[in-house]
Amino acid sequence: MASNYKLSNGTDLDSVFMARVGTAGSNTGYKVNGQDFAQRYETAGGGDLGYNTGYKVGGTDMRYVFKDINATTTTSTTTTTSTTTTNPPLYSVTVVNGTMDGSTFILGVQVGHVGSLVATGTGTFTGWTATPSGDATFANASSTSTNVTINGGPVTLTANYAGSTTTTTTTPATYSITMVAANGGGSSTACINGTQCNNTSNQSETGPNIIHATAGTGYVFSNWTSTGGVSIASPNNATSGVTLTGNGTITANFVAVTTTTTTTTTTTTTTTTTTTTTPPPPVISVTAMEYFDGSNWQSGNPTYTAGVGPYAIRCTVSHTDGYTPQFDWYQNGGNITGWQTGNINANQHQFVWNPVETNNAGTWTCYVRLAENTSITSSGSIYVTVNAATTTTTTTTSTPPPSTCLTISVDSTYNYDSDDYEVEFYWTPCGGSAQYYFDSQGGPFTFNGCAADNSASILQGSVSYGSTGSC
Repeated sequence: MASNYKLSNGTDLDSVFMARVGTAGSNTGYKVNGQDFAQRYETAGGGDLGYNTGYKVGGTDMRYVFKDINATTTTSTTTTTSTTTTNPPLYSVTVVNGTMDGSTFILGVQVGHVGSLVATGTGTFTGWTATPSGDATFANASSTSTNVTINGGPVTLTANYAGSTTTTTTTPATYSITMVAANGGGSSTACINGTQCNNTSNQSETGPNIIHATAGTGYVFSNWTSTGGVSIASPNNATSGVTLTGNGTITANFVAVTTTTTTTTTTTTTTTTTTTTTPPPPVISVTAMEYFDGSNWQSGNPTYTAGVGPYAIRCTVSHTDGYTPQFDWYQNGGNITGWQTGNINANQHQFVWNPVETNNAGTWTCYVRLAENTSITSSGSIYVTVNAATTTTTTTTSTPPPSTCLTISVDSTYNYDSDDYEVEFYWTPCGGSAQYYFDSQGGPFTFNGCAADNSASILQGSVSYGSTGSC
């Protein structure tokens, strides 16, 4: 049957990883620690694959899915119909001259993942390329900052630059990594890339580098710890990816499965047995400190502008299942919120402020502990820079009010020489300085004139003022 997972050349994984006596399948072109998948994960009639791959189908490592075709198969006369849910494959992404989602190497990316690319090289940027080309699609390959959709993998995304007259080939760095199995009774192992167990070996920085812990009889895996240039993706999982940036030590910690004390009391009809089980010790650690830039969560240290917001920082933790994390925020060493209790679904807790003030600058530290065991603690820090707000000066220009129109009306009660109505007055036009004389005879009337000083010198009759702008 087919696995329904295919390589970029269209070949089903079953046809590559099914082992054959005496020979392996054709090379896939994908390598682990320099060795092609087809050669690394096949056996010559050994029954199944020799190493955990770290990639799973339906929750089961590929090692146990692609078995030797010569292994014994049991056929049942009973037909059973079942529905199998398969997990999507996970791939690694390597970024050259840039970062995706803040990192240069990411292990465990699903098909369809949309990442944020930022070019960090020097010179004249000429565009993004993907190797293999069909395993990634760029939103805008000509922009130094763009999004990319992962179609397959493993894939390398390169920010290309022009202007160099010398072609330089960079050889991946090799680091000395020591694997230690601690408190495992002598039979437990800590391995890197399948073959190097409980020893010191040289490993390439490019990876993907996989660590795996196997507990000996009477012991159970607890967690990974490390020193030096080692970053462990899943410190509480027996199988995890690691990023190498320097020499270091990786330790797999083990604890005894149980401590059993049996007390037997025998009477005529009763036997009492008491069993005491000691669980593994709890574990908690801060795995990420991030900040919100207004649209996305980013790694690194933020620079904010005073008076603008909202902004936030958040703390992500990993802890033993069944326990409750508690968070405490400190700024420049001083407690600012008190313990925050409660089960956080994504093992995250954030601190938000709005608007940003200048006193938000400084070192923000997230302390975390387990509610069930307050002696188990961890912490992570992020440095916040706050720039002064930009001030804007507004100049208001005063505009003189417009002149007022005069409406001059005859006083009908005034009757001069018994045959007319008459109004006499002096007035000054807008923009002028000389006065003008007006004398009316005849019936009632209305005179509209633009009076500069909003007044008139009335000799006889009456004057009423109209509204501004009515002329």
